[in-house]
Amino acid sequence: MKYLVIDTESTGAQRPSKGSALDPRNHCCYVGLLSDTECSTYPIEYEVGAPFGSALASIALSMDNCDLLVFFNAKHDLHWLRRYNLPIAGKPIWDCQLAEFILNGQTTPFPNLHDTSRKYGAPGKQKSVEEIYYNEGKDTDEVPREILVDYLIGDLSCTETTFLGQLAALHEQPLLKRLIWENCQDETITEEMEWNGLHFDIPALLAQAQKLETHILEIDKALYTYARDTRINWDAPAQVSAILYGGTISFKAQETYEFVYRNPKRLPIQKTRQVTQSVVFPRLVQPLSGSELASGNFSTEDKVLRKLKATAAAKEVVNLILDRRTTQTQITRYFRGIPNKYAEMGWTDEIVHGQLHHVVASTGRLSSSNPNMQNIDERARSCLKTRFKT
Repeated sequence: MKYLVIDTESTGAQRPSKGSALDPRNHCCYVGLLSDTECSTYPIEYEVGAPFGSALASIALSMDNCDLLVFFNAKHDLHWLRRYNLPIAGKPIWDCQLAEFILNGQTTPFPNLHDTSRKYGAPGKQKSVEEIYYNEGKDTDEVPREILVDYLIGDLSCTETTFLGQLAALHEQPLLKRLIWENCQDETITEEMEWNGLHFDIPALLAQAQKLETHILEIDKALYTYARDTRINWDAPAQVSAILYGGTISFKAQETYEFVYRNPKRLPIQKTRQVTQSVVFPRLVQPLSGSELASGNFSTEDKVLRKLKATAAAKEVVNLILDRRTTQTQITRYFRGIPNKYAEMGWTDEIVHGQLHHVVASTGRLSSSNPNMQNIDERARSCLKTRFKT
């Protein structure tokens, strides 16, 4: 089987998107190809505005003439190939990162190229670009061409060494090799899922966030009728413990006092100073047996609060706290969280490109982040839009 190792170098090292092709602010600087017969590097938009059509044609030809595409962290590079309309559909892949995750018994999330390649005899990644340029706040297109190309060739070599080493390790493990192969082909599907993303109505998410924030204000108003102190932080477990189970909460406050000068000829003046005010709250409900913490407080986790034998006012306070937490989670995770992530990652057209990970969960299942697109709350689902005309 004729293989072709592919790696890309892109801008965006200083952005939260970390050089992702899904961020339209980023662009690909170089594509590197390595096989048993060739090693080539192609400038794409290292110099923005310079023509790169012939480079893409050469890359497409090399891809067409191989049987297998080899990557380390395949989805990242597949996104870049897709963005420049290079032919990735239907071509089998081998992701060395995913293969190593499975070879390690799925115990080491996100295997990195440096350590993995050293395991198979390579010298590891060059550190010059990260240490000299990225750590100084520079982006990839600010790295001198000869240094960037040398860095890219080094990554290609490390990936090839890893690939060949993995094949040798799997020589007498055909079932494990088959498992890795199938997982790698599944990755081409999740790459397309990430690329297509989910179409959210961003204004609708923000409108719902405002409604939920108003609801939290109403909850805080109701809680005030019991606690009688607006300084309480309902997100602080220690303070919630004091309210429910009885205890003391200390608050920082400004106190006005009369300052008298030593010189009797100078008139006293009013000054302010910071003081600590301690407020003692009576117990509302008996804590669960065994819920005491090392700090001396009692647990206020949701699962504990739901088991409390609270009645009357105490039950109302507990229910208000649980409602407040659930509402705040909805705001943070979805109704503010998704629009914030959308802006942070530079996405457009209201498409949210959450990541799907094959190399995190020890069980081998998919996980998702940036933002988490699994188990989306029903209220957030109502803000999803179809891209198909009805």
